[in-house]
Order: sequence, then C-alpha cells, then structure tokens
Amino acid sequence: MATRKKQSRERSAAATEALERLRALMRALDHVENTVTFGNPTFKVKKRAFAVIDRYKGVDCLWLRIDPMERAGLLKQDGWFPSPYDPHKQALCVALPAIDWRKIRTLLRMSYWLAKN
Repeated sequence: MATRKKQSRERSAAATEALERLRALMRALDHVENTVTFGNPTFKVKKRAFAVIDRYKGVDCLWLRIDPMERAGLLKQDGWFPSPYDPHKQALCVALPAIDWRKIRTLLRMSYWLAKN
C-alpha cells in the first residue's frame, strides 16, 4: 500500500483508531493508495477514492461507495446517512461509533470494487 504525505486535519481519537483499523483491512486489497484529500485520510484504487474518514456536522464518519441495491437498506440502519457531496448518490457515510467492524469488511470490499471497475 503506497502512502503519500499531505497535510491532514486534526483527528479525534475515534477517527485515529478507525484509520488504523482500516489500514489493517486494506492489506488484503491490491494497489491501494493511502493519501489525504481535503485534509481527510483517503484510500484510493486507480486514483479513485473508495474510503474516506471525514467529519460532517461534527460527526466523525466513514465515507464509502455503495452499490445502489444496498443503499436503501443501509440508510434504514442507525448511523448511516447520505454523503453531502454525492450528487450521483453513489456513496454513503456511517458514523464511526455505529460501525460494526465485523461487517464493514464486506462493504469496504464492495466500495473498492466499485472504484476499481
């Protein structure tokens, strides 16, 4: 996994912990670049973001690309909300405290695949 140094925003303890967990999960994926976009830790494949740790309206969250078939179901779950910067409705955010780390791997792989293809 390639890492580039760019200026990062100050992160909360929860965001720092989530970033470390995501980095561990990324080891199973090929050609992942760990960088910073708009001050946020970002994971990319083929120069396209597929996972971003961000903060919207004071909430630390994880931004992921989402299969349109999964979108409605995820929005019904606690902690999930539409990405405010997603005019094509291809991504959602989940508040960091709401992440089920046993299940996020599947959604992370889906996001990776959607960015890669």
